[in-house]
Amino acid sequence: MLSELNTFPKELADVLDQLLIISSKFDIAPETLLKYSEDKLKARFKDALDEE
Repeated sequence: MLSELNTFPKELADVLDQLLIISSKFDIAPETLLKYSEDKLKARFKDALDEE
């Protein structure tokens, strides 16, 4: 279990690398991805809070 936790950041870094490579092929800047992600998370949590 501990060895799995030690490799987790490396696995996430690999995913991030792949995401950035694919994004660049579609001319999407990293800043644009972050903006979309932030907006999506804000909307998700806003919806969840509004339902309570």
